[in-house]
Amino acid sequence: MSLSENDKQMVKTLWAKISPAADQLGCEALSRLATFYTFIFHLHLHQHLLTDVLFLGLANELPPFHCYCRMFLVFPQTKTYFAHWPDLSLGSDSVKKHGKKVMNSVGEAVNNIDDLFGGLSSLSELHAFQLRIDPTNFKILSHNILVVIANRFPDDFSVEAHLSLEKFFARVALAMSDKYR
Repeated sequence: MSLSENDKQMVKTLWAKISPAADQLGCEALSRLATFYTFIFHLHLHQHLLTDVLFLGLANELPPFHCYCRMFLVFPQTKTYFAHWPDLSLGSDSVKKHGKKVMNSVGEAVNNIDDLFGGLSSLSELHAFQLRIDPTNFKILSHNILVVIANRFPDDFSVEAHLSLEKFFARVALAMSDKYR
């Protein structure tokens, strides 16, 4: 899936709005559990309530966010790469620090949008050969970043913006996976 000039401009425009809050977004993407998951987990909802939340749009009426980890709970296989962290909860120093690194890398990808493979080459090499991260995790993290952006910037997250960001993050995940081949 290639990025058109319009997609590139949309990503750059959105990044200009997003970047001041990038550190927080990175932390949330790594560690924020959507209220929806906490509500289901703690209250052991019945299937009809789950259907109401999903199809009747009641997700915004659920209780506030909790400190369970979005990526780590929804995608528990990702925890294995962070076993050395003392705390995986929202707002922990480890999560904040790595969230900042992730979003700085997204910023670099935006700056290198015309050559994502070249711009992310050293990061791809690090993740492939030293960290040995399963490349499917790049797609998982991309999804989490999209969810956080959609929640934090709903007025800017139009259908067109969603498509452009989806394509951008698909290309980023592909570039990050390049050295695995």
